[in-house]
Amino acid sequence: MEEYGQGEIEVIPPEEEVTTSTDSSPREMNIEEGINTLGMELIENGDANWIYCNEGNNNIAVVFKVFTEKSNLDRKFHPIIDFIDNSVFRIKKKVKDKYLVKGIIDDEMTYSQYFYDHIAKNDKDIKPFLCKYDEVILSTQAVESINAAIKEDRDKMIAEAHINYPLKTFQGIDTDLRYASVMANLGSRYSTSSKGVVKHVELKLGLIVPKPMQKSFTKHLNDTYSVEQLERTKWFRNKSRFNAKQASLKKQGRSDTFCSYNPHIMTSGEPEAMKMALQELFTNGSGYAKIFKQGEQYEVSERDIEIIVEFLCQGVIKQIEKYQSLDKSDLDEINEIYQEVIIEDPSPADSITHYFETFHQRSTLGESDINLVEYKWRRVLDWIVSETVKDSSIMIRWVEYLEDDIPKHSLDTLKIIDVDTKLCTKIPNYTKEIFTFFVSYAEYLFR
Repeated sequence: MEEYGQGEIEVIPPEEEVTTSTDSSPREMNIEEGINTLGMELIENGDANWIYCNEGNNNIAVVFKVFTEKSNLDRKFHPIIDFIDNSVFRIKKKVKDKYLVKGIIDDEMTYSQYFYDHIAKNDKDIKPFLCKYDEVILSTQAVESINAAIKEDRDKMIAEAHINYPLKTFQGIDTDLRYASVMANLGSRYSTSSKGVVKHVELKLGLIVPKPMQKSFTKHLNDTYSVEQLERTKWFRNKSRFNAKQASLKKQGRSDTFCSYNPHIMTSGEPEAMKMALQELFTNGSGYAKIFKQGEQYEVSERDIEIIVEFLCQGVIKQIEKYQSLDKSDLDEINEIYQEVIIEDPSPADSITHYFETFHQRSTLGESDINLVEYKWRRVLDWIVSETVKDSSIMIRWVEYLEDDIPKHSLDTLKIIDVDTKLCTKIPNYTKEIFTFFVSYAEYLFR
């Protein structure tokens, strides 16, 4: 985790006691209130500072720290973190207005919590892996301060990378949509252990369950390439969407490398194969896998890979696979069903809510017991749930130490984050986007 911007902020006690909860509407919170609200008792005359951090995987974090003369700690090396559990603000990106369709998705913030609130939190197997969070709204003052730090970060990234294309990551926060998640900071910079060295890793594993190729893409292949070419690359039809996106980025000049990591291997249960897949992800994955030691990024080692695979095999992969396996449909077909059902259903928003609220009662209600409209929404929203889990991230933190001169390690935290429900109104866009990825991949292979 790297620090990019910081500033002093006058500490103003909130006018009233504030609590945040995912079960109620988020209230506006500025940085001063954030310090007070989330658990730190400020000491008089202390200097309150905030630090903007780029944590990778498109996560934007604002970490608060408080230095005080009254503490017996060294100011330079031992900041008191105002969040007892090392909480941070993770800023949510703005959803374009065209995807907020009246009668289907009126309130993006409510919709975005459907999977977390109604499915994941009520599943005893996946619940231990969830990172608890609350929703808040940042004040305009907070947004402006953070935007300034993001611009500094963005300019620095462009200068260091010597790139000439528009950088989409960390473009800034829309001042009209200032929602943020208040959640645990799972990094290692602000975590210490008397036992040994703290490390953490961020992984975005992608779609680990194979899905059928789009019919439109299969037609494109047959219309564009010879039988001999297609026969030579028959294996390509089973390749991952991850590889297709990598080829698309390379074609656009946004990546210098091509990553051959195959997410499907992560469900193989074969540690050696998983190690090889993760090594490729760390080496050429363009930020899909990052490892940090006491907050500083470094090159992953063979031992690190072994530890990560050991932790992944303790159950989290099985839970991700369970939800990704809900959908095994051709995306073209899902798009067709979606286009039909939003016309046929007079109250689609109610149907979407019903799907999530009754998800865990499905085992007692077979497909023959539901009407056609409900069946169609089930097909569409099963795909949405699968995509939601596909796009989540895993963060692992552990401690390494010596015991009788023998290297040891112990798991501190393993959590799934970024589980905001995908927008069903974007299905047509997803269909075009993924088709384009695979066309680029075919061009890469047949170049």
